[in-house]
Amino acid sequence: MNNVTTKQDDRKMLEFEASEKSKWDALNAHMLPQFDGVKMYVEHVVAKYRVAYVGNPRAMYVPDPDVGEMKALTGHSLTPENRQWWRDHKNMHIRDADPDYFERICEQQDGLVAKMRECGIKVIRNEKCEYPQAMIDFNAAWRGPKFLSFYAAPYTKIMHHIWMQCWDCGPVRPHEFSLRQCTVKLFEQNPNLIHYQLPYAEPDVNMMGPGLLNHNNACFRLMPNKHVLFGVGVSRKEDIPKAYDLLEGPEVTSSGTAYTAKFMMERYLERHGYTYEIAFFDSNLTYHHDCLIMNMKEGYIGLPDDGKWGHWSGLPKCLKDWEIIPIPPHEISKFGVANAVAIGDGRVIMDDRATGTMEAMYKAGLEPIPLPYDAPWDAYGSGMECSDEPLSRWDDGNEPDPSLWPDSDTTRY
Repeated sequence: MNNVTTKQDDRKMLEFEASEKSKWDALNAHMLPQFDGVKMYVEHVVAKYRVAYVGNPRAMYVPDPDVGEMKALTGHSLTPENRQWWRDHKNMHIRDADPDYFERICEQQDGLVAKMRECGIKVIRNEKCEYPQAMIDFNAAWRGPKFLSFYAAPYTKIMHHIWMQCWDCGPVRPHEFSLRQCTVKLFEQNPNLIHYQLPYAEPDVNMMGPGLLNHNNACFRLMPNKHVLFGVGVSRKEDIPKAYDLLEGPEVTSSGTAYTAKFMMERYLERHGYTYEIAFFDSNLTYHHDCLIMNMKEGYIGLPDDGKWGHWSGLPKCLKDWEIIPIPPHEISKFGVANAVAIGDGRVIMDDRATGTMEAMYKAGLEPIPLPYDAPWDAYGSGMECSDEPLSRWDDGNEPDPSLWPDSDTTRY
């Protein structure tokens, strides 16, 4: 009996190895050519958008809302109905949980990708390949969430010539690992690219947030003049001092902590001439700063019209000379309008339900590009900007020295 069992186990392992190899080979063959010639440089968050990595629905699993980091992330933003839907369908692919809903989500993200390409952005995306099971179950060792490939923000964070690798929350964390051959290719094509990474999140199922020395990469923005704006969400103004504490911070913040913002700047970026500030926002409105502050165009920013511009700590200093476009608070909380894609020239791809925001933008001479994106937002509480990650952004006339990107010998691929 033992010999029979051993042979069966060996056969299953060989089948698994063959299946994984087939999936890795197909994924790498599909993705690698898309990275040909990509220049990794982001001047600032509203510079002209040139190259994007966008998520996909190939591995679109439902997180467990009762796991520590998901409690922290969605504590004040996920509706009771959505929380129960997550709980009822946790660890299921949305395609299996609700096929019709899955199709709507796919159609809407495909529409976003088409519009981005129409606006002149090169889009890199997994359009057809299954992910290896290793990626889907990446967090299984600590009973964390399955892979959620729909949101691409954690792949990388480019700040001029610095790749600042931050490890986002568990559902989306495997992105870079699924593209490691592409990462190698990018480094070979961009020889002056500097790489830093924050310490990887600890595998603690009870951890509130993505780790003590981590900072969710949706929580900071590269503003013009090498200035970094960190947004830390707390539900009460009185909790701001706790956000600076290593242990208490993850317990009271919806995303990131002030401690880890300081850690990132002091240990990595200040030596390169970056300055920073920390803004504390109202996490009762939304959980991420990129779901509260709406990128539009240099000099123009959208903020919730709630009497405090969505911040407990006042208007961020780096925005004091910018024109503020007032956004109805319910369009932030209910529609996720602030989680929009700024093209960099005054055009902004945004949720088509946010008519109040569109009206304010028209008055300011900006151009909203409305698209339906209610299905992804209602499913996960994240929108368009979380679906993509900029690899290249710079304004016309500000392109860095072309010699930084010599033609690369990619024959090895």
